[in-house]
Amino acid sequence: MTAILKWAGGKRSLVQAIVSTFPPGYEGKAYHEPFLGGGAVFFTVKPLRGTVNDVNPRLVNFYRVVRDTPVELVAEASKYPYERETYYRLRDRFNEGGLEAVEDAALLLYLNKTGYNGLYRVNSRGKYNVPFGTYRNPTIVPEDGIYAASESLRRVELRSEDFAYLLDAAREGDIVYLDPPYEPLSRTSNFNTYSPTGFPWSEQVRLSETIRELDARGVLFTLSNSEPVKKLYRGYRVRIVHANRSINTKTTARGPVREIIVTNIKNLKLRLKGSIKKYQTFSTPHRNPCVQTPDFSQYIRFINSELHPANMSKDEVEGKSKKIKGQIREKVGKITDNKTEQIKGKIEQVQGKAQEEIGKVKRKAKE
Repeated sequence: MTAILKWAGGKRSLVQAIVSTFPPGYEGKAYHEPFLGGGAVFFTVKPLRGTVNDVNPRLVNFYRVVRDTPVELVAEASKYPYERETYYRLRDRFNEGGLEAVEDAALLLYLNKTGYNGLYRVNSRGKYNVPFGTYRNPTIVPEDGIYAASESLRRVELRSEDFAYLLDAAREGDIVYLDPPYEPLSRTSNFNTYSPTGFPWSEQVRLSETIRELDARGVLFTLSNSEPVKKLYRGYRVRIVHANRSINTKTTARGPVREIIVTNIKNLKLRLKGSIKKYQTFSTPHRNPCVQTPDFSQYIRFINSELHPANMSKDEVEGKSKKIKGQIREKVGKITDNKTEQIKGKIEQVQGKAQEEIGKVKRKAKE
């Protein structure tokens, strides 16, 4: 299922890249997401147990109403027409506060679906100040999505507190996915005013310290953020990805942006990379003067970044896999000395593992 709210900075386009970092059998592990937002990853994973959290109490109220009273939510939100005048009248009503839970949730849903670009932004007084958005026949109440989300939310604990709660909730072997407000790339791209206090650099540092503590306890984590925070996660696996972003005060700055995915999880791709490096070292001239060193650097980058279903079509996967297999055969063919049969066997083992990985990616690309 997909997320039921539009969300600026949401992870719909990166879900597969993020979930691909999770270990085999992740479906059976407890799952925790401390910055739920639109919940694109959560609603894709559909965990059987765990916690979801957000510091925004009105967003948590919305998900609580989705979980407990979805029928009432659908009925209330269906009353509101898509009109500019109605939007600003209901925005004022939302900012009054003190509403019943169902009405508050219905107004949040309406504002989210009809406001500018799915943005949730408040001013220093905590007032929602997103302007009216222009759409053609927007779907304001996704009934099927609400009922499906209700089922998923009933399986986890819903919280609204500081992300440090993970130090008590997450256990060894659990999976934590973190999608905090991004550190802005520039002043004009700063749209992380998600709460009156924002999420300054000091919070990014505190989050990285919390993650390192979780890692020390054996908790598995994956985090997405912007490149400026990369230096906080030295020692972990970091992958650069591109995501489409449509919000910036400068229209020329909109479009694909570089982001990072950080994880401490060892998966098949990373184990394969280690195997290739091991055999590359084994076949270097200083270890065996009779051997011409195979250059697998392009292959390593290929397996770990280029060949990914979130970034490539089925035809591109097929073309890339044929090209790289040819490169491997060419490099292996350069090892001609009779004394290197053992090395050939080792490299062929790596090639076999690569074939398995390529097959998996092809199957995902077909889905």
